[in-house]
Amino acid sequence: MSQDNYYCVDPQALIRHPHRTSTPHPLAGPALQTNGLIHSHSRAPQAPSYTPQEILGGTYNYTPPPTTSVAPDINSRLEYVPRSPRYAGYISQSHPPIKFSVGGRPGPFLEDILRNKITLDGAQDDIFGGAWRQTKWTFDWPGLAPLTYGIYCVDVNNRPLTRDAFAREIGANIGMVMQKARKGDQRYAQPHDTPEKWRLDGSACRFGDVRLFEMHYVHSVWVPVLVIQRS
Repeated sequence: MSQDNYYCVDPQALIRHPHRTSTPHPLAGPALQTNGLIHSHSRAPQAPSYTPQEILGGTYNYTPPPTTSVAPDINSRLEYVPRSPRYAGYISQSHPPIKFSVGGRPGPFLEDILRNKITLDGAQDDIFGGAWRQTKWTFDWPGLAPLTYGIYCVDVNNRPLTRDAFAREIGANIGMVMQKARKGDQRYAQPHDTPEKWRLDGSACRFGDVRLFEMHYVHSVWVPVLVIQRS
């Protein structure tokens, strides 16, 4: 297996028809929106306006983290994809987050990574330091049962999994799920009461608008911190 072939689906199949046309720069972005709902399969009363970091960390004390500072844009906003309670209240202290940025600016678009339009900071870093042979990551999205994927941390030639290869694996799998859900694949059908803004079978969530900020190690799997850029 070559170093360019870590991902198990073809990213080119996801990027033949670009969705995003109005953003001035791949990493231009607005201030983070500070409301959102934790996953729920049942309709609930209006949730309190917790901040994204409170939802992600389960602390309910807001201290704006420097890694989520993004330049404002009056034409769009960013909104964290809320995580289910299992993955929201704990972040491993022994395995620090894996961060994704370009030129020091966090949160590149997954589509831009697959299209080779950007180069990640530390793209060729051995993110697991040779300590792991394999690991798992989970795609956690409102209304979907968590999808867990295994991934090797080295290839057959003992070359390490890089930050860039990991991001491509994540992007290719997330893009494939979103593509299949949009086409009505019942394996990725969401309950009817899933909030419209998180539905994958319409126009509310497009792969071209998904940005990857970090991966957190929670309950023995890596879980992406994802953000949707909304116009």
